[in-house]
Amino acid sequence: MAFKFNCPECGTSTIGTDASVGRDMQCASCHATFPVPEPPLFEQGDPYPDSDRRPERESRAGDRDDDPRPRRRFRRPPPPRGFGPLFWVALILGVLFLGTCACCGGGFALLPDEKWNRHTSPDGGYAVDLPAPVKKDMPIPGVKPDPNTKVEGTIHWRRGEVYLVSHTTMPPARDRALTEEGMFDEMVRDMKSDPEITRVVRNDKVTVSGWPAREVEYLFEDGGTYVGRFVITDRKLYVIVAGGRFVRPNAPNVRRFLDSFEVADPLVKPPGKFKQFP
Repeated sequence: MAFKFNCPECGTSTIGTDASVGRDMQCASCHATFPVPEPPLFEQGDPYPDSDRRPERESRAGDRDDDPRPRRRFRRPPPPRGFGPLFWVALILGVLFLGTCACCGGGFALLPDEKWNRHTSPDGGYAVDLPAPVKKDMPIPGVKPDPNTKVEGTIHWRRGEVYLVSHTTMPPARDRALTEEGMFDEMVRDMKSDPEITRVVRNDKVTVSGWPAREVEYLFEDGGTYVGRFVITDRKLYVIVAGGRFVRPNAPNVRRFLDSFEVADPLVKPPGKFKQFP
């Protein structure tokens, strides 16, 4: 048998049956959950009691402390336990970042440290200090390759520094079209016109093993600082270059390499008393 009763929360009229008594149901208006009550005891055709009638709209906000019926407040379901998807994404990215740092740091630790040794080149007729084993036929940043030029040097991988020495056989001074100073000026002009060299910072006159030389500091396209020395003897032209992408001016390793270079060719006679440039 169907009977009518009111929602204990909002008072909305609801239909129940004898078979649904005691079972939980949800109010269609306020969504509160409550058990279906026993059917009311009144004669067939009698009007519904006032307590079972739906109260006026404004009574919902009024004081209902005198209502003896038990109340059940609707509660939102609790959030699922555990971490959300953003947490796992952040965790994965953090693990990848730490792994990358560990790999890079481990690879950096495996790179050989500097170990300076004196290198003497019998073919080139020079001696110089190098921080790692010497290699041949290496390109010189900012210097155009020449098939008649031989290059030796090394790379300090931890610091990203290159150390290079090239030597080219020169005709005797009496057979040259330009003086030493004229050749130095032409070399510097070529460097300034080279698109790979962004700027020539300084161009100083120096002396190496008694021979005239130029020391040129320049910025390469990779953003690094390089320092080159041009040395002309009566038999050879030497180009000594050191620097790198992360090298800054007056780097101690670069200075040590350049200052350690000396002409050691037994066939080259010292130029006697040559004017020392300041």
